[in-house]
Amino acid sequence: MWSFLQPTFLWAGLAAVMPLILHLLARRRAVRIRFPTIRFLKLAQHRSSRRVRMENFLLWLFRTCLLLLLPIGFALPVLRSGRVGALGRVRRDVAIVWDVSASMTYESGGRRVWEDSREAVREILAGLQPGDRVAIILAADRPIPLVAQPNADLAFVESLVRQQTPWPLPGSLAPAVRAAAAALKDSGRRERELYILTDGQARAWDGFAAATNVPTDTAGAGERWDPSVLGDSTAVLVAFFGAESPINATTLEAELQPGLLLEGQAAQLVIRTFRSAADMELPLTVLVDGGEVARPVVPPGDLSGEVVAALPPLSSGRHVVTIANAPDGLAMDDRFHLLLQVRDRVPVVCVGEEADLAFLVRALQPGEKATGFDVYVVSPTAWSSDSLQRALVVFVCNAVPLPGPAVVDLERLLRTGGVVVIYPGDRAGPADYAALPWLPASPQRIVDVRSGEGRRTLRLRRSDDPIFDGLKLPPSVVPVLAVRRFLEVGPLAPGAEVLVSMEGDVPFLLARPVQRGRVILFTVAADRSWSNWPLTPLYLPLAHQLARHGAALVREPLWVWLEPELRMPALVGGTPDKLVAPDGTVIPVRAAQGGDGNTHGVVENLREPGVYSVEEPGGVRRPCLAVNLDRRESDLKPVDITTVPQRLGVRSVAVVRSREELGRKIEELRVGRPMAEWILWLALLVGVAEFMFANRVSRRTAPKRMKWIVEPSGRVRPAEAVE
Repeated sequence: MWSFLQPTFLWAGLAAVMPLILHLLARRRAVRIRFPTIRFLKLAQHRSSRRVRMENFLLWLFRTCLLLLLPIGFALPVLRSGRVGALGRVRRDVAIVWDVSASMTYESGGRRVWEDSREAVREILAGLQPGDRVAIILAADRPIPLVAQPNADLAFVESLVRQQTPWPLPGSLAPAVRAAAAALKDSGRRERELYILTDGQARAWDGFAAATNVPTDTAGAGERWDPSVLGDSTAVLVAFFGAESPINATTLEAELQPGLLLEGQAAQLVIRTFRSAADMELPLTVLVDGGEVARPVVPPGDLSGEVVAALPPLSSGRHVVTIANAPDGLAMDDRFHLLLQVRDRVPVVCVGEEADLAFLVRALQPGEKATGFDVYVVSPTAWSSDSLQRALVVFVCNAVPLPGPAVVDLERLLRTGGVVVIYPGDRAGPADYAALPWLPASPQRIVDVRSGEGRRTLRLRRSDDPIFDGLKLPPSVVPVLAVRRFLEVGPLAPGAEVLVSMEGDVPFLLARPVQRGRVILFTVAADRSWSNWPLTPLYLPLAHQLARHGAALVREPLWVWLEPELRMPALVGGTPDKLVAPDGTVIPVRAAQGGDGNTHGVVENLREPGVYSVEEPGGVRRPCLAVNLDRRESDLKPVDITTVPQRLGVRSVAVVRSREELGRKIEELRVGRPMAEWILWLALLVGVAEFMFANRVSRRTAPKRMKWIVEPSGRVRPAEAVE
C-alpha cells in the first residue's frame, strides 16, 4: 500500500483548488451587440461557447493535476507491501527464527554460512528504530528462546547475538516458527515482520505440512503445522545462506566384530559412510589411542558405502578409536569417536551343586586352554549378598527353588543388562518356578519320553539372534539329542520367543528380554540326567556364546549421540558425578529418576562432540564416554526454495539467497519502493502539456471587445480587436 516519508508536504495539495477558483472568477461573459441580423450572432456565440467550455475544463484539469502531483512528489511516496499508516511509519515487532543447527557451520570457498547468518541478524537489528521490538528464537532440535518476547532494548539483543555459536544438534524450523508466531501474537496494531534465517537444509523443513500437499519426510510427526498462526498481516522473509550444491562426507556408524572384545584378541570395525556425491572416493583414517592403525578407502559407488578396518590386539581397559575422513565443508562431522572396552576375562557365576555343574564348568574352562572366562561356583544353600557382585552371566542348573535373596539379586542383574540362563532338573517341580515371573514361559509339567522315542533333531528357529553370532560348528553336523525327559512349557510370555526347537515343534531353547537383560530357558538339564545334551557338539560352543552374549549386553556403548539432555549409559565402575569435556571444561552429572525406576546420570548442554573423561585421584584422566554429532545433520541436501511458500502456507513470502538481497527486501518492506521520481516526471509532463495547450488556446481566443463586420451578403465576421 501507499505511504509517505514526508507527509507534511501533502498540505500543499490544498493549492489544487486555486485553478478552480480562478476559472470560476474568469468565466466568459456574453457580449451584447445590437444588430438587426441577431440570429447569426446567436448561432456564432453558441458554437464558440461550447468550445471555450471544453478548453477551460481541460486547462483546469491540467493545472489541478499539476498542483496535486507536485506536493505528492515532495511528500516522498513509497509503495509498501506492509499494512501501515498511509501518512507515516508505525512501530513494528520483529521475530527472527535463527537456524543454529550443526549444518550452519558449513564453509565453502572461504564463505562461512554461520558468519553470514549472524551478520544478517545484526543488520536486521540495525535497521530498527527506537520503539521497535524484537524477539529471537533459535532453531535447533527444539525452539531455544534467546529473546522469548519482543524486547525494545536493541543494544542488549545485539550483544546476545554477538555471543551466539552454533549448536551441535539437528535443526527443525517448524517448532521455532510456531514459537516466533506466538511471540508476535500480542503485537496489536504494530507492524509485524518474521524472518527465517537458515542454510537451506531440506531436513530442517520436514516439520511443515501446509494445506497444500508438499512431500516431507516427517509431515505427520509431532504437532501439525498450522499456517494460520502467522496471519495475513505478518510479513515473512526467508533467507538461505547455504551453498546451492553442498559437498559433504562422513562416517555414519561403526560396528565392532566380535561384539565382546577380550584382551589380545584381534577384531575389526565395519564402518558405514555417507557422501553427497556418489562418484567421489572417500579415504578414511582409523586411529587407536592417537596412533594410526588402518587407512581404508570407500570406492566410488552409492551415496552410502561400507568398508572394513582391522584392529590390532589390544590390552584390557578403555581405548579411544577415531575414524577421520578428509576435511570438507562441514568440519563438525569429519571425525567419528568410539570407545572400546577390552576385558581381560568374563566373570561367570554357576549356581548349583557340583554334580549338576560338572559338564558346564568343564565346557567353560576346558583344562589348560584359555577361554577368557572366570567361573565362580555358588551353591544355592550357601547364597550370600555378594554372590553376584562380579557376575555378568549366571547359569542356574537344577537350583530351583532359589532362596528369596537370590531371586532379588537375579532381578537386579537383569535390570543392569546381565543374562540369566535356567537349566531345569529333578529338584524342582513346575510349581517351584512360580517365584520366577520373568521366565520366557511358565513350566507346565515334566514329560518322560518313552523308550525308542527319544531321538530328537534340533532345529534353529532364529538364526539371526545375537546369541548365534559367530557360532561355528564342524561341517555336516546336525545336532541330534537322545531325550529321556524334558520340561513342557505353556504359552510364551510377552516378548519371548523360541530360538531352538526339537522335533514336533517342542521348544528346546527360549529367550525373553527383561529390562536391559535377558533370560534364557532350556527345557533339558545341563547334565546327562535328562538327555545326552552335554555330549553333543553344540553344547560347548553354545555355552561360550551364552557367556559372551551376557557380557556383550552389559558392555559399555561404543558411542552415544549428542543430545540436549544426555542420559548416561551404564558404565563399568558406576556413573561419575562429573565429566571433563575435550576442551577441559568440567561438566556436572546430575542424578535423575528414570521411567524404569532406576536412577540415571544426566548431562545437560553438551556443546562439543568428542571423548569425555573422568578425573581420577592424582589428576589422571580416564576416557569415559564417546559422544558424536547426530549424523542426520550430515545430509546437506538443499530444499527446493520454490516450495517454501507452499510449506509455510502463506501467500506472500519473500525468499532470498544472500545478505545483499535480504537488505534490499528489508528496505522495500520497511521503506517501500520509492515513487517520488516517477511522480515528479509525471508532473513535468503534465506541466508541459498544460503550457502547450494553454498557448494554443490563447492564440485562438478573441478579446471581449471586438469590431464586427456585416457583409452585404449577411455574413458576420470579427474585425480587428479594439484596444
